[in-house]
Amino acid sequence: MLVLLITAVLGLLALQFNLEARDRLSKANFLANRAEAELRLHSREAAMLHTLLTHTWVTTADEKDVPTHPYVAAWNFRGQPFTVDGATFRIQDVSGLQPLPQPRLSDDSFAKLLVAIGVDNARANEAASRLTGFLGPPGYTPLQAFGDLQPIAGLTRAEVQRLEAVATLYPTRNFNPGTAPNEVISARFGGSILQGVQNLRSQGQLDTDSLRRLMNDTGDFTSFYPGPAFRLAAKVSFGGANLHRERTLVLRPYGREPVTLWSHRRLDGGE
Repeated sequence: MLVLLITAVLGLLALQFNLEARDRLSKANFLANRAEAELRLHSREAAMLHTLLTHTWVTTADEKDVPTHPYVAAWNFRGQPFTVDGATFRIQDVSGLQPLPQPRLSDDSFAKLLVAIGVDNARANEAASRLTGFLGPPGYTPLQAFGDLQPIAGLTRAEVQRLEAVATLYPTRNFNPGTAPNEVISARFGGSILQGVQNLRSQGQLDTDSLRRLMNDTGDFTSFYPGPAFRLAAKVSFGGANLHRERTLVLRPYGREPVTLWSHRRLDGGE
């Protein structure tokens, strides 16, 4: 009887050790996969950044050479995802996004942008009014994060997420209609001009000349050349580990500081 009891205890201990070993092995594999995913994400981001600094961002129609670099051949600056070298990227030209109102500057397009992302007119006007009051005197306090718009402007979390996809906190004055999301186009233009811009975009014919013919005057800050600020998101998966982060970068390839990191955030729940 004693022998059976000892055998049972030893069996339970062996089972416990086996389960603990499996758990430790699983954790070790997860950490190894995450480390490999981190390495791959970093190397792909570095490769993309190097390509952005060493290649032209716009290929004109009269250029005969088709891009052969895999990153250049795959990229776009409209925030549409593309996959290259095992990583999924999104690059959004920040000048195509709608800058949120800044202190001391009046901007009535914020309410229009909220309507374009699905907020009803009454709440959009109320949110714009509340934001204007927050930005105004005596403090002139700039927004620090999109999440601040929930308590300040009374927007829901889902609305803020939709807004963040088409707006920016980066203080840009330039506007690129060629890389702007449809919601920004709707907030920027109206009436027959909006219809004309939408038609030209759908036909792939929207450029400086066609916009000037449509509007007579495109303004001093309208440009179809992207940059210098870009919202760059990169995602890599390896062995069940998924890493996803986004950065807003200011790129000046020929400047004294070619790269300036303006913002950074993890989109996978990490720090």
